[in-house]
Amino acid sequence: MVKILIMEDEINIAFVLKTFLTEVGYDVTIAENGVNGLKLLQSSPLPDIILLDLNMPGMSGRAVAERLYLDDRLTKVPVVIVSGSSPASSDFPPEEIYDAYIAKPFELSEVLEVVERFTDLNRQKENAV
Repeated sequence: MVKILIMEDEINIAFVLKTFLTEVGYDVTIAENGVNGLKLLQSSPLPDIILLDLNMPGMSGRAVAERLYLDDRLTKVPVVIVSGSSPASSDFPPEEIYDAYIAKPFELSEVLEVVERFTDLNRQKENAV
């Protein structure tokens, strides 16, 4: 089963995403901030994709994305920024360290499309090896 890690401090958004993605067949875990998300990544099986908010307490999404990029275990895990911030904002990490951007407010169909695209790509790469 495809595993998704959502790092999102807004509980309503996290709940909607988890409910929707679980209903369509994904295994979803939520971390309410970047610090907890990074802890989960150290102690749990790696997710197939990470949905990352930028504006979180404790550690910004940008800082989390930069840490993920530097971790050799996580370089193949797609990171999707889900944020109300503009990609031109200083909140955003450099383009090379995230794979996609979904603007808030979003349509659930857009989230599903991005998740499917990246998880299918990863499965195809694994099957080709």
